[in-house]
Amino acid sequence: MTILVTGASGFIGSEFLNSFSLTKERIITVSKSSSVNRKDHFKIDLTNIEEVKNLIQSFDFKFIYHFAGYVSPDKNEKNKEKSYEINFKSVSNLIENIEQKTNFIFTSTDKVYIDEEQSPHERSKKQPISYYGKMKLLAEDFIKNNTNNYTILRLPIVHSTGSHLSSSYIDKTIIDVKNKINVNVFNDVSRSFLLVSELSKVFERSYKKPFCGTFNVGSNCYSYYNRLKFMSNMLSLDMDLIHPVESKGINPRIQCLSTNKIKQRIGLSFS
Repeated sequence: MTILVTGASGFIGSEFLNSFSLTKERIITVSKSSSVNRKDHFKIDLTNIEEVKNLIQSFDFKFIYHFAGYVSPDKNEKNKEKSYEINFKSVSNLIENIEQKTNFIFTSTDKVYIDEEQSPHERSKKQPISYYGKMKLLAEDFIKNNTNNYTILRLPIVHSTGSHLSSSYIDKTIIDVKNKINVNVFNDVSRSFLLVSELSKVFERSYKKPFCGTFNVGSNCYSYYNRLKFMSNMLSLDMDLIHPVESKGINPRIQCLSTNKIKQRIGLSFS
């Protein structure tokens, strides 16, 4: 059995490879950089249809974990052509060339939902405001219309315990606190969050016992301040360096994912 992992040099891809380091299956990794130090790593542009076609034809992939993406919402707004190519075209290139038997696991975003929905479930109205959310939803629809063996995971803010690979505000703040820097954190903006180590457990379940469909993944509701308080307790950080402040003009104030579906399907909970 062969597994393909895209975006292998990124935050989630790197965690996936660490978690799957003992698997007996062959793992092929691809990224636009050659910085991944693995024997079976290939430098490939997934927006190039010919490169993707050659890759798919060279291996018999049982699973594809598609982590490659253009993540920052602000950067997506500033460079919409690049956002389209990376967040949609790479997906369509892969889907158009894989066999129907291949299990395709795709990391989407909670930003596909309408802002007014405080606790969206998988069937809630999708009306993304950001271009990033629009491209993720476009990719979701393409996957659903062209293959049956898919797992779409709608993710909230994914973070670790202070990884420099992460672009998450939570990780950046943890790094600052570890360096004894005072930080101000919103106490009136609430979201779901997800430890990347817990996300890896979801990937492990999808490999050992594949499950198909669309799933929200994430914790219960935390304000940013309470999430940092939770992480500070976990890591024995100095809470005196973290100061609660009120936000100005951030919408939605509250949006936390309903995750009953995935909890019932795979029996995992999220801290």
